[in-house]
Amino acid sequence: GSAEGAQGSPATCSVNLIACDTCRRKKVKCDGRRPICDRCSRCGSHCNYDAEVGESRSAALKKKYRALVQDYNRLVKEAHMLRRFYGLIRAAPKEQSFSVFQKIRASRSSRPLDVLESLDETHPDRSEFSASYEESDRENNEADSDQNIEVRAAPWTVVAGDEVVSELITQYFTFDYLYVFPPINRAIFTRELASPSVHPGLCCSQLLVNAICAQQCYISRREYMEGIPRLEMAERFLEEASRLLPHELHSLSLPTCQAACLIFAAAAARDQLNDGDG
Repeated sequence: GSAEGAQGSPATCSVNLIACDTCRRKKVKCDGRRPICDRCSRCGSHCNYDAEVGESRSAALKKKYRALVQDYNRLVKEAHMLRRFYGLIRAAPKEQSFSVFQKIRASRSSRPLDVLESLDETHPDRSEFSASYEESDRENNEADSDQNIEVRAAPWTVVAGDEVVSELITQYFTFDYLYVFPPINRAIFTRELASPSVHPGLCCSQLLVNAICAQQCYISRREYMEGIPRLEMAERFLEEASRLLPHELHSLSLPTCQAACLIFAAAAARDQLNDGDG
C-alpha cells in the first residue's frame, strides 16, 4: 500500500523563487510571495520584484538592459534634435527666427522635430541657412556615432599621455558638449585635433584641449590618472590652460571663448571641492 502510494504520487519540481528587491539588498530570506512577501508585509516595507512570475532574474536583467538602451538612444536622438534646432535659430535671419518662435507658440507639440518638419513643409525649397546647417549637422551626427575619440596628446598638451587625453575628450563630447557647451563643432574639432600642426584652427587649439581636459578632470569619477591623483592632474591641466590663455587673447576666436568658459567652470569646480573639504 505505502509503496503503491509512493509510486502513485505525482512528481514535483522545486521552483526557484526570486527574492524581492528589499530582501535581496538586505541579504535576508524571502518567501517570494506576491504582490508582497511575508517579510515586507510584517516590516511594512515596499516590496518590488525585478522579474515577473516565472521569469529568471538574468532574463529580467536583460530586459531591463534593453529598456535602458532604448532610453539612451531616445535621449541621444532628442539631444541631437535640440542641437539642430539651436543651430537653426542661431543661423536664421531675424525675421525667420521670429517666424520659428511663432510656430513654437502655435504648436501643440513639445518635440523640436515637429517644428523642424513643419518648417520644411512651409519652405519646400529650403533656405540657404537651413541647408548649410544640415550639412554641419550630418558631420556632427557621423562623429557622434563613434563613442570613443582616440587622439594623440602631443603636440596639443604636455600634461598627460594619449590615453588620458582621449578619455577626457570623449567624456566631454559624450556628456557636457550637447547640454552645456555646444558651440564647438565636434567633427571639425576632431579633424583639426588629428593634425600634427598646433596652429589654432576653426574649432581646436592647445588652449581649448587643455581647458577641456581640466574641466573634465574635475568631474571625472576616476581617482587616479597615469598613477597621479585625479585632482592633481586636473590642477596641472588648469595651470597649463591658464598659462596659454593670455597668448590667445590678442586674437579672439571661438576656441578661445569656449576655453575661457571651460577654465571658469574648472576653477569653479575646484573651489567647490575645496569648500567641501573645508
